[in-house]
Amino acid sequence: MNDTRKAEELINELRGDPISVGRIEELINESHAIVSQNVGPNLYATILSIVDINQLTPGTPVLLHQRTMHVVGVLKNDEDPL
Repeated sequence: MNDTRKAEELINELRGDPISVGRIEELINESHAIVSQNVGPNLYATILSIVDINQLTPGTPVLLHQRTMHVVGVLKNDEDPL
């Protein structure tokens, strides 16, 4: 197995399953943000190092690990999360 494939598998393992969708409300620092969801309170969420912090601005849709509520990815505007 090549290094790229191993890295992709490790990232997918870190992201975990299942995933929910949230929206960045405020960036606190490079590793934390306030994230809102359709239901429930806003969350103080950890941003995993595999996420490009430069893509995160208020209003950015993000993928959240459903159990830990860590930000594990960024959704582009034209992506369907389901």
